[in-house]
Amino acid sequence: MRTSWGAIPRGPWVPFLGFFLTNSLLVYPPAFPWRPLVLAVGWGLPAFYLWKKWPSAKSGGPKGPLDAESFSVPWPLLLLLFSIAFALRMSGLTSLFLWPSLDEATRGFLALCGNMGSEGGFFRGFNQSPPTYISLIGLLLGWTHSPLFSLWFPPALASALCVPMGYWAARTLFPRSLSFLIASGFTLGYWPLLSGRIGLDWSLLLLWICLSWWCWGWFQGVPRERILSRLVRAFLLGSVLGAGSLVCTTWSIFAFGMTLLVLGSTLRERSGRGPLGAYAIGFLLALTPFLRALTREEYGGHILASSLSGGTGLLGPLRMAKDYFGCFFWPVPAAYIPQEMGFLNPLAGSLFGVGLLALARNWKDVRGKVFFQLVLLWTLPALFFSVVEPFRLFQLLPLILLAIAVGIQTLLGSIPKAGKGWVALALVAVSGAWDLGRLIRPYRDVPGHPGLFSTTGKSLEKFQAFWMVSDLSAGSGPGFFFAELVPDSTDMSLAYMTLPADAREFPVEPSPSIRWLAFLAPVHDLPSMVREFPGLRGNPLPSQVPGRMSDRFLAVLPLHDGDLASYKDWWPAFRVFWQADFLVTDLSNGRSRKGILDLLKRSYPALPKEPFLQSCFFEKLLYHYAWERTFHPEDSWASWENFSGVFTSAYRQSYRDDVLRKKFGELMAMEGRPGPETSKLP
Repeated sequence: MRTSWGAIPRGPWVPFLGFFLTNSLLVYPPAFPWRPLVLAVGWGLPAFYLWKKWPSAKSGGPKGPLDAESFSVPWPLLLLLFSIAFALRMSGLTSLFLWPSLDEATRGFLALCGNMGSEGGFFRGFNQSPPTYISLIGLLLGWTHSPLFSLWFPPALASALCVPMGYWAARTLFPRSLSFLIASGFTLGYWPLLSGRIGLDWSLLLLWICLSWWCWGWFQGVPRERILSRLVRAFLLGSVLGAGSLVCTTWSIFAFGMTLLVLGSTLRERSGRGPLGAYAIGFLLALTPFLRALTREEYGGHILASSLSGGTGLLGPLRMAKDYFGCFFWPVPAAYIPQEMGFLNPLAGSLFGVGLLALARNWKDVRGKVFFQLVLLWTLPALFFSVVEPFRLFQLLPLILLAIAVGIQTLLGSIPKAGKGWVALALVAVSGAWDLGRLIRPYRDVPGHPGLFSTTGKSLEKFQAFWMVSDLSAGSGPGFFFAELVPDSTDMSLAYMTLPADAREFPVEPSPSIRWLAFLAPVHDLPSMVREFPGLRGNPLPSQVPGRMSDRFLAVLPLHDGDLASYKDWWPAFRVFWQADFLVTDLSNGRSRKGILDLLKRSYPALPKEPFLQSCFFEKLLYHYAWERTFHPEDSWASWENFSGVFTSAYRQSYRDDVLRKKFGELMAMEGRPGPETSKLP
C-alpha cells in the first residue's frame, strides 16, 4: 500500500531507526567532541535515503500526513487526554519541584512587595517583564497566603489549558488524528510539561500562542464573501495578538510573524483592506497599555544588555545557532535545558526528523512553506543574543509538535489500518513516559543526590536553610526569619518563601510570642557573632558545587524572656535592607543603582549602632557602590566625597574582621586612597 507521502512500505521506518540511533549517540558523553560528525553522518545518510526513495506528492493521489485521517479519535479518548494533562500539572503542585528558582523567586518577590505597598511600573524585574503574571501571583497570595501555590498554579492551569486549546487550534487547519497527536505533544512533551511546572511568564505565553493560532484558523475558515464575519474575526485576531504585550517580553516576535500571515492572506483578496483594517484597529487597541508605558518608563535595557556586541561578526550568531540547535538534542550548559539530553528525547527527536523530511518533501503545500518560513523568522532574533535562553524559541513549540505529529503520521502510512491507532498511542506513551521520568528525576532524593538538584539552577543553599527554619519553627515555636542579611541578594527565593504573604501581617514591631531569630549571614561574621551573642548557633549550608560548603551560614538566635527588647531596633533595619533588595530586584539590566544607594545613605543615620547590623550595612553599601562605579563610571554622584562619611562610620562600628578590613582596603585603593588612610581608622 503506497501513499503520496508515506510512499513505500517500511520506507520511513528505516531512516527513523537511523535517526534514533544517532540521537541516542548524541546524548552519550564520550560522543561530545564528535557530535558534529555523528550528526552529519547519522542524519545525513537516512535523510538522503528517504529523500531518494520518497516520491513527491501527486495531484489527485492519496492524502498525506497533513490531510489523512490515520486513525479514529473518539471523544472519550480526547476527554481522557485532557484529564491526563490536568492531572500531570496539578498533581504535587506545591511539592514536586520543591523550591523556586532565581527567576521564579524574582517574580514572586515582586508580587509580594506589591502586596506590601511597594510601587512598581508596567515593566517589572531585570528583564522588564509585563505585569500580568506578577499581578496574578499577588492576587493569589492575598487569597491563599501560600507562596508556592500562588507561584505555580497559574502556569499549571495555563499549561493544562494549552492541551484543549492546542487541539482546537489544530482542528481549524488539520484533520482530527493529526490534531490529536499535536495535543498529545502538549500533554506529555518535556517542554510543555516543564512550562506547566515553572513559575515564569513563558507558560502564559504558550497559552496565548495557542489562542492566537486558534483565532488565526477561525479567521481563515470563514468564506471571503461573508465580509462582516471576516471583519469581526480579524478584529478579534488583532486584539489577541496585541494583548501579548501584557504577557511576555518575546511576544513581539510571534506577533510579527502572525502579522505577516495576515498580510499575506488579506492583500491577495479584492476586499482585503477591510479585514486588514479591522485587524490593525484591534491590535493597536490591545497594545495601548504597552505603548503608554513606553512613553513613561525606560525600556530595552535588558535587550541591549543581552544582545551580541558589534565586534562578533558572523561568528556569534553561528555559535548561537549551534547551541540553540543542540539544546533540542543534547545537553547544553544553559538554564532550563535538561542536563541528560535536550528538550527532545531520542524518540521524539527521531519523529521530529521524519516529520521535517515529510514537510520538506511536500514543499508545494502552502502549509509546508509557511512552516519553514516561520521557523526561520522566529529563530533569527534569538541568534543575536549573547546567552542561550531556550524560552526565546518558545514560539516554535507548536511547530515542533506539528513536525513530531507529522513524523508519526508518516510512519503510520506503512502500517495496516487496524494497527495505526495502537502504534500512534504506543509512540506517544513511550515518549511521554520518558520525558516525565527525566523531568522529576532531579527532585526525587535531594539529600542523596544534591548534584542533580543543583543542575536545575535552584539554590541548594537556600532550600536547605528553609527546611532548617521550618524544623526550628516546628520544634521551638514561633520565630522570625530576617531573610538575607548578606551583600548580594540576587536570588530572593528564601525571602519570598519566608516573608508573610499578606501586607497586614508584616511586623512593624516584633511580636512578644516569638522564641527565636534566624537569618543568613556571611561566614566570616560567625566568630564575632558567637562572641557577641551567647547561645547563637551557626548552621553550615551547602553550595551549588558538590562537596563544597557555602560562604554563608544560617544563624539561629534563641530568645528567652526579656531578650526581645534588645533586638527591637532590628525590625526597622531589616525593612531598609528589604526595600533595597526590592529596588535591586525591580531594576532592569543596564540601569543605574542610584535609587538603592540613596536609600541606604538616607537610612543610615537611623541604623542601630549594633556591630552586626553595621557590618551588614557596610557590605551591602559597598557591593552596590562598587557595582555602580564599575558599570556606570560616568555617574559623578557616586563618588568618595558623597559616601566617605557613611563608609567610614559603618566600618568603624562594624566587626572589622580580616575580611571587612580587606574589603575596606580594596575600596580605598579603588578610590586612589591606599594604605595610610585605613591605618588611621581605630
